[in-house]
Amino acid sequence: MRCRRLHAEDLLNAAAAAKRAGVEVDTWHSYVARGLAPEPVYRLGSTSAWTADVIDAWMRQRPGQGVGGGPKPKKRR
Repeated sequence: MRCRRLHAEDLLNAAAAAKRAGVEVDTWHSYVARGLAPEPVYRLGSTSAWTADVIDAWMRQRPGQGVGGGPKPKKRR
């Protein structure tokens, strides 16, 4: 597999990655902190960046909305 050269204009910061993923920036930061977001393709200090291809691939493999989230239903006695 041949690696393509990255250019600054190919990189998405957290705000742009969140927008592409359709989530709020705070949610994206939470995903990153919990290891739920894809690994960044570039890091410089505390700044991370992703490519659109990486975000798109991550979005395709995510479960649908509501899967595994939210409170558990109460058991009836």
